[in-house]
Amino acid sequence: MEHVRHTETPLTRIQKLIASRMLASKRSKPCFYIEAHADVGEILTFRKKLTKKAATRITTNTFFLRALAVSARQFPRMIGLLEDGCVRIAGHVNVGFAVNAPQGVIVPVIKDADRKSLSRIAEQEQRFVQHARSNDLPLADMEGETIALSNLGAYGVDAFAAIIPPPASTIMAVGNVLREVVPVEACPEAAGSTQGGSLSRSEGLDRPALADGKGRHRPVAVRKAVRFTLAVDRRVVDEIYAARFLRAIVERVENPRSLA
Repeated sequence: MEHVRHTETPLTRIQKLIASRMLASKRSKPCFYIEAHADVGEILTFRKKLTKKAATRITTNTFFLRALAVSARQFPRMIGLLEDGCVRIAGHVNVGFAVNAPQGVIVPVIKDADRKSLSRIAEQEQRFVQHARSNDLPLADMEGETIALSNLGAYGVDAFAAIIPPPASTIMAVGNVLREVVPVEACPEAAGSTQGGSLSRSEGLDRPALADGKGRHRPVAVRKAVRFTLAVDRRVVDEIYAARFLRAIVERVENPRSLA
């Protein structure tokens, strides 16, 4: 039997640093995870209008970054850090976001993101991505994060749980934009159980409906949505506080004009 020699690829300095930090995070932070869906239909429409007026391209991720930052200002414990038996609340909302670069995943940091406009965040986001991919992002632009975001939607990932990068206590993972069938609660015909139902077209309605198995139909609509998954250090934040924080993010994402 022919012996196949293995190959070895040495880690770069940055990869070694990232590996060390991620291992330390998994060992030291007892995390819990919560998830919510957000309708991004308004963002997709509003973004096109803004992009026509703005000098810099505004992405859906730009909205997510700003929503995360503003919500962290509203819920400051999300940028807390456990030190010597006390939770120290950071004085700045510095949002780190993952970028796929030739040397691996790099996390640039937008400083004071809660105080910056959507267009300003877009400018920094674009500049950091360009520098990260050309391998000339200064170390100073990768330090000081107090909360983080990782978006794998562009890679077809529906949802995932990310590792919290030290020293942060929270990271939000974002999945792909998906089409979801949801009940139209405003319609009179919406009453009735959906258990065991199937999609059909109800009489007198110009939209699909969900048959509940009892001769009743519940109107439904198709929306575009993403799944947000929060990973949170339980030593710093409890589940209820984190749930309120995530709800605030979803509300802002679903009302994107509040972020402009």
